[in-house]
Amino acid sequence: MKSFRKLPAMVVIALAIAGCETSNDASGDYKFVLEGNPVFANGGTTISVRLAHADGSAVAGAELYATRWVNTGRKNTPRRLQRTAMHADGQGSFTYSDDDLHEGDTVHLEAKLMPEGSTVRGYVEVP
Repeated sequence: MKSFRKLPAMVVIALAIAGCETSNDASGDYKFVLEGNPVFANGGTTISVRLAHADGSAVAGAELYATRWVNTGRKNTPRRLQRTAMHADGQGSFTYSDDDLHEGDTVHLEAKLMPEGSTVRGYVEVP
C-alpha cells in the first residue's frame, strides 16, 4: 500500500521534468553564413558572419554571440560558457575578432531572435 501512495508523487515529478525538457531552439530554420574571407592582422583574426533563413534570405532583428567553454582557473570546477557579443555592421553582418582564432578553427555561434526570443545555435569554420 505504501508504494501506491508514492505513485502520484512520482507521476507529478516525471511530468515536471518532462515539462522542463521543452526548448525554443529554432536552429533548423536558420543558418550562419561566413561572409567574405577572414582578415588576419595584428596577431588576431576577424570574421564576418550573417544569420540567414534556410532559403538564404537575411534575418533582421537578431543579436549574435560567439560562444566557447572556458576554464574557471580553479581545480576540479566545471568549465563555464563564455558569450562574446558580435558587432553589427548595419548591413546584416556581424563581426567577431579573437587573438586565438586560426585557419581551420570552428566558431560556435548563438543568436537571439527578437522579439520572440528564440535561440538559434550553429557554427562556422574559418577557412
